[in-house]
Amino acid sequence: MNRREFIAGVSATALAAWSGQISFAQNSESRLHIVVFWEEGFPSIDGFSFSRASLESAFKGHDLRFAGVAGLGAALDPKTDVFINPYGSAFPQSAWKSILKYLLVGGNLVNLGGRPFSVPVGDDLKPRTPLTSYHKRLGITQYFKTYGKDLERFIVKTDGISIANPKRVFESYLKLSTVNDFPDEAGSDGRREASVTPLAFGFKPGSTNEFPSTAPIVQIDRLRGDFAGGRWIFANFEGAIDAATIGTLVRTAAIGGHQIVARTRYARLGSDENPVVDFELVAPKNDISVVAATVRITDASGRPVASLAIPEGTRSTQKLKSLMPGYYEGAVNIEIKSSIGTSARESAGFGFWVTDGKPIGNGTPITADRHFLYRDGEPFPVTGTTFMSPSVARRFLLEPSVSEWNAEFLRMKNAGVNMIRTGIWTGWSLYLDEKGSVREEVLRAWEAFVLTAAKYDIPVIFTFYAFMPEMYGGENAYLDPKSIAGQKRFLSAFASRVKGARAIIWDLINEPSFANPKMLWSCRPNYDKFEAAAWKEWLIKRYAEPDPSRLAAVLRDRWQLREDEDAFALPALKDFDSINIHVDRRPMRVVDFRLFAQDIFTDWARTMRETLRAAGNAEQLVMVGQDEAGTNDSPSTQFHGDAMDLTGLHNWWANDDLLWDSVVTKNPNRANLVQETGLMFYEKQDGSAWRTDTQAADLLERKLALSLGASGAGFIQWIWNINPFMDNENEAAIGFCRVDGSFKEEFERFRAFAKFANQNRRLFKGKIDEDIVLVIPHSQMFSARNLAVEATKRAVRALHYDLKHSCRAVSEYRLETLLAEERAPLFLIMPAPRSISDAGWANLLKLVEKGSTLIVSGYFEADEHFRRAERVGKMFGFSGSRPVNRREAGAVFSGEKLQRVERADTLGGPREYQHGMGKIVWHPVPLENGDTTGPIAEFYKPVLRQALNPFIPYESWSDVLIRVTKFESVLLYTCINETGDQQTLSFTEPGYGFDVTIPAGRANMLFVDKRTGKV
Repeated sequence: MNRREFIAGVSATALAAWSGQISFAQNSESRLHIVVFWEEGFPSIDGFSFSRASLESAFKGHDLRFAGVAGLGAALDPKTDVFINPYGSAFPQSAWKSILKYLLVGGNLVNLGGRPFSVPVGDDLKPRTPLTSYHKRLGITQYFKTYGKDLERFIVKTDGISIANPKRVFESYLKLSTVNDFPDEAGSDGRREASVTPLAFGFKPGSTNEFPSTAPIVQIDRLRGDFAGGRWIFANFEGAIDAATIGTLVRTAAIGGHQIVARTRYARLGSDENPVVDFELVAPKNDISVVAATVRITDASGRPVASLAIPEGTRSTQKLKSLMPGYYEGAVNIEIKSSIGTSARESAGFGFWVTDGKPIGNGTPITADRHFLYRDGEPFPVTGTTFMSPSVARRFLLEPSVSEWNAEFLRMKNAGVNMIRTGIWTGWSLYLDEKGSVREEVLRAWEAFVLTAAKYDIPVIFTFYAFMPEMYGGENAYLDPKSIAGQKRFLSAFASRVKGARAIIWDLINEPSFANPKMLWSCRPNYDKFEAAAWKEWLIKRYAEPDPSRLAAVLRDRWQLREDEDAFALPALKDFDSINIHVDRRPMRVVDFRLFAQDIFTDWARTMRETLRAAGNAEQLVMVGQDEAGTNDSPSTQFHGDAMDLTGLHNWWANDDLLWDSVVTKNPNRANLVQETGLMFYEKQDGSAWRTDTQAADLLERKLALSLGASGAGFIQWIWNINPFMDNENEAAIGFCRVDGSFKEEFERFRAFAKFANQNRRLFKGKIDEDIVLVIPHSQMFSARNLAVEATKRAVRALHYDLKHSCRAVSEYRLETLLAEERAPLFLIMPAPRSISDAGWANLLKLVEKGSTLIVSGYFEADEHFRRAERVGKMFGFSGSRPVNRREAGAVFSGEKLQRVERADTLGGPREYQHGMGKIVWHPVPLENGDTTGPIAEFYKPVLRQALNPFIPYESWSDVLIRVTKFESVLLYTCINETGDQQTLSFTEPGYGFDVTIPAGRANMLFVDKRTGKV
């Protein structure tokens, strides 16, 4: 049974969760000019059923005009205070231009029911095909359905609004910016063109007031840009609505678009400083004035500590007396009056911290081993999210709202969030003063943020840069001393303010490239003097040849250069092209440049880590947050991870490669945190959403499961609050909490996995390394013709899906990490390498001598520059290669593979060669370059079974991932169902058995006690 509650009966916590100001519309004697679109026979779609007479009754005493299609344009004149569309999703197509013209000059709108402006209706009164193009012009990108039967109760914002038993509620995604403030920055935000206030919330059974499922009535105040000055109210549901509610909505809309913001001059004050509270009224049409304003401040316990009136005509308080250390919260209460005579009382909240000069600190430290993070000596599987601000998004340190942070940290804590990630993604120049130092108010905001997180014992990851470090007037972000000096100043400023903070992790850069800044996400030279000098120095060190003439000869041989070509020149951009005929390109330089890029980035990361340690403290961990580009030629965790305390993976786009991402980015010696995971938004060809809310939640669930189950240290979801203040429809769709304050279904899945991980965190103890190691053929991956990415993907899928064996990974350039282990891995798999460095091959042979079995395929009698080198030719009696045919040894090679893939020119199938205590098992056909995994599995299966009893004795579930992770006392089963049908799996381990049912597209995780078999 649905019930309603008024805001007066809601807890303070729930009140704080409401975004925007809290307003109470007043009945007024003012005569409003209201235009209602009304056409007899016009279809109401997803809306309400009421008569014209009921509208006339609701607005007695006001100027109420009903206009049909023909007269609507003339009726919507400058005197119109509010325009009402009562037909839900339907609107008159031929009147669109008139409606848009009215809204563009700041007209106020109330749309009753449905999905506003989604179903155009022709003059014949017949609905046309639903479209997204009309509502997208208004900043509404998508709508999603929530069924009324799924809702238990409602909370409404003020008396006069009633909601009961709606059939459906339509949730919207909103994009509230149409410009980029920094067009040259990939993560730029834009001006905030509107604010959104929910006027009602709906809740699913069992949910608390903190986590509403839907907002059936929303208010959008247009503040800047197109539509500035307008206030739009959408009753986005289908069902019933009464005249009193319509009256309240229209009177509220008539006030017009505006916003009130309050904050203290500094977010963190010293105990000898006096707080000053500033507030601002944004009213684009200058038709709203402040009649009276007061400020009230309370301490952390809610006890009043200050209350006074703000003098008329000012926008700040007098200086208040200094306060004792602690957290304080307050509100500026304002009475406003519009030019039409309508008045309202509104409140803008703020918060601030007072400290006593002691170092800013927070909580017990975070430590890390090879696999997990720890707190208080116990495993700490991360179940986190990214958080900045609901109201200002990425500008949270420039325009801090501490009371908003306080409310959201409480909600995150109650949702199972145990770590948050934040930082600076854009506009770095805004953080600096005229001398190039970080502004004091920014650093105080950072201190206040850390203090607020510490209040709820939530560790913080702070990210400094995005995509490329700032150059601070230099020429090269990674090599110019001027750039490095600016970066050190910037990092040190933040670290020095939180020296006492122990639960801080520094993230140097979000998704970095080593690139020309104009060619992000691709490894390309910048061609500046610093890079040229570093390149030459790196070549001398790499080839151990200080004599320039002798080194030039070495390079000409390796890179196939003529005598008249500069041996030390950086690769040309065309050298990176993967083409059929090279002409004058020199692609052999490419692998060296990409190795150079990895080393230079690693050196830069190490330098910045030392900078942070010197300015902060040694307990603060340092990492780099890399995305899927790190699985190719961007800075890779396999390389820079050695210089960091832990590594990061952002698994975004490649939804079919989630397991592979996790495997190949796991550095053997570092915990790997899936530090940014979520869903990119996709549309169908007609502009509608590709996935429903439930389908999106299923995908996120699979990502969360793999973040823990595929050798990860946990997950940080992107992002808690959707950010609508970017001119980017994708960003405006990503996040748990919608702009209207309601939560998506994805959030429910997050809470379930967070509960599982946090309740069982002690079981993540003593992880046992996998017996199978995938060797990443980086020399081939870094070449101009990269087939290694696909080959490693096929190998990982064949192992895990076809054979149910788990593996870990290491780069061919980091094999010394395996040699340092107490015993050699049982199995090494190097999928279709085609080339391998001399050092890499030598290390592989050492591991085989120690007892490993190396499984390798294809022709690879070449070093990293594709010069002829002896690998297995003599062992197995062949010397040459030939192009593959379409079908070889059961594998299919299609398309361009017939021009790019080679096999050993020898007859027969797989064969073995004993070497020391181990052996090499080789197949002449590079099966991992084929189109399917079946032949790969057939090649691996008999070899793996010679030494391993298959842990799970079934291979028929090829589309169900069952990954088993071994711990000290338990086994962690991660089961992912990638089929369209529900699957029931029967596990029959020695001594025990159990069944697991997984719905289509879903995931399941369970721990099994090794000794008892208890689940």
